[in-house]
Amino acid sequence: MDIIADILSRLPLKSVCRFRCISKSWLRLTSEPNFTKTHLDRFQKQKIIFSSENSLFSLDPEAPIDDDMLPLEIDFPLKNHPNTEWVHVFGTSNGLVCIMPQPETFFIFNPTTRESLRVPDCPIPSHKCPPQPQEVGFNHAYGFGYAHSVDDYKFFTIAYGCMILIFSLRSNSWKRVQDFPYKHHLEGSGTFLNGTVHWLCGQLENGGSCVIAAFDLAEEKFSDLPTPNSVTDYQTFTTGVLEGSLCLLYQHNREYSFWVMKDYGVKESWTRIFIAEPYLSISLKPLCYWKNNKILLARSWKQLLLCNPNDGTCKNFLANGLPDKFCADVYVESLISPSYHKNLQLRLIPITFYTFLLLVNMNYLLLVTELSKVLTKTSNLAPVDDDEDVLPLELDFPLKDDPDIDWIKMFGSFLVTPSTDDYKFVKVAYGCMVLVLSLVTENQFRDKGSRLSLHLLDSYGPYGGTFVNGALHWLCRPLGVGATSVIVVLDLAQENFL
Repeated sequence: MDIIADILSRLPLKSVCRFRCISKSWLRLTSEPNFTKTHLDRFQKQKIIFSSENSLFSLDPEAPIDDDMLPLEIDFPLKNHPNTEWVHVFGTSNGLVCIMPQPETFFIFNPTTRESLRVPDCPIPSHKCPPQPQEVGFNHAYGFGYAHSVDDYKFFTIAYGCMILIFSLRSNSWKRVQDFPYKHHLEGSGTFLNGTVHWLCGQLENGGSCVIAAFDLAEEKFSDLPTPNSVTDYQTFTTGVLEGSLCLLYQHNREYSFWVMKDYGVKESWTRIFIAEPYLSISLKPLCYWKNNKILLARSWKQLLLCNPNDGTCKNFLANGLPDKFCADVYVESLISPSYHKNLQLRLIPITFYTFLLLVNMNYLLLVTELSKVLTKTSNLAPVDDDEDVLPLELDFPLKDDPDIDWIKMFGSFLVTPSTDDYKFVKVAYGCMVLVLSLVTENQFRDKGSRLSLHLLDSYGPYGGTFVNGALHWLCRPLGVGATSVIVVLDLAQENFL
């Protein structure tokens, strides 16, 4: 199998996707995190992703036809939902794209495999931000990328201009870290490069110079990168990446300049790229290098340009079928799954128990099973420092938005009964009738015919009883004056009271 994995990892992505259909073992093999990482290291095919009104498109800039390319429309989460309007893209990394198809609804999405993972709603802490300078903007800003040293993908938001809230795909949890330590006018997304997300900002000190604020996703803290000498304010800018180099498009007094940092973090390596009028504007976004070292740019949310960096001349890059207005970004084709962290856990530790929820609504019962968190030797809480907030996650569940839902009751955690390999739900109706529902063999309750001559003391324990060693336990009191309370035990395999 190791030889097969090595051969498959050297094939183009389309071929690997075809071979996934051969057998379940090959599908499982090519979904392994180690395989997907190896394949990504060997193949780095770039594509352009266009976001617009209720649409996503992809374009291969290396297609053989130079002057007439056709973008392909991509299916994505909530595409046909009536509330989906403009699809926003907030960063790409290793083939994963962070999208927002509806306000404050985020997905980590692989456009190649169409896999997606919804980011749980962020619980904004109630305490306020510290006072901010008057010139600081208060738009929400977002970032997404991969932290190689901790093998984790992270999405974060700068809320209300100061609060930095991070969602980790590995731990599946939100947490708050340091406040944003810069003056800024941020909106939209930062630029991801080298495990870090970047914006142009101003230092908080009086007369503080402009810097590139670089947020390290592994360390979860900021550092400063130097800017070109001519950059003196942070009001209007665009950042981007060209072949692994950080770019900065800057406007000051109606003058524009386009810079590329050849050596990351080195001030002297900033190199100015000349772009002729009338194409140079703040709405330019660098995408990638094209054939003959030309630069592919998106301009004014409606145009693609090819720029010759030698003389600054530009020409239109034709692609039929693009929407009238769009935003563009670059991603690489990959097999990386947004749920890669689940694959890591499932490979190491077997899943051992389920949680059952019972929702009562309009005179009918709905039995729902939800796979619980995998048991590990470490805490399920994300590791945080003493001065950080641990934020709970709100879960989606059936009928969540139904107006008749008031209170959700949890009816216990159940392990499988080994002798029957079955999960069972038990209802004691009217205080005496014992009804059993088997998840394996039945789709309706079965009356066991037995009757309890006991009074269940539900108010002193969980509504569903307590499950231990294949049996359910209730605290009860026999009928009659002066009777002593007892614990009633129902064996789920034998369906008898002990």
